[in-house]
Amino acid sequence: MTNDERRAAFDLRLSGMTWKEIGSALGYDGCTVRGDILTAIKGAVKQPLCRYPALRRYITAHCGGSVSAFAALCGVKRATLYPIFSGKGDPSKQVMDAILRVTGLPYEEAFREEAAHDPLSL
Repeated sequence: MTNDERRAAFDLRLSGMTWKEIGSALGYDGCTVRGDILTAIKGAVKQPLCRYPALRRYITAHCGGSVSAFAALCGVKRATLYPIFSGKGDPSKQVMDAILRVTGLPYEEAFREEAAHDPLSL
């Protein structure tokens, strides 16, 4: 969820709406809204699972760590991004173009993977 969505969810909860009603109003599952609000209250910033550090930073900074919110910005399904971000699939050209359009990052930065840490290298 984005910060604006979190504020709206919190206001709706204070007005007496259930988590399910809030989720329906914001386009999320009620459990997702509840978990996100509780995490925000505890002060922990979610770090999304993403093999691309630049995209992970963008999602954390601009989407509150929510891959679902990022997917919505990109106009793709959340289920499309999870295999890509977890390393179980590669993005299609259409998905890459959507991500680059939203983030404004160059391809080389957006899709650069973390270097594997080799404890024997200096």
